[in-house]
This record gives sequence, C-alpha cells and structure tokens, in this order.
Amino acid sequence: LHIIGRNLSIEQTIGEINHMFLRQQASLSAG
Repeated sequence: LHIIGRNLSIEQTIGEINHMFLRQQASLSAG
C-alpha cells in the first residue's frame, strides 16, 4: 500500500482545485 504517496497527490489535486475555486470566486465578486 502506498497511502502516503496517494495522499500527497490527492492533497495536491485538492489544493489546485481550491486555488482555481478561489480565483473564480474572486473574479465573480470583482465583476
């Protein structure tokens, strides 16, 4: 089992999705 490696990639993916979501929210509130 490579739980640590998978958790790292999952965390990175969640971080990227979170970043995109925050940027979308910022552009929505700015417009």
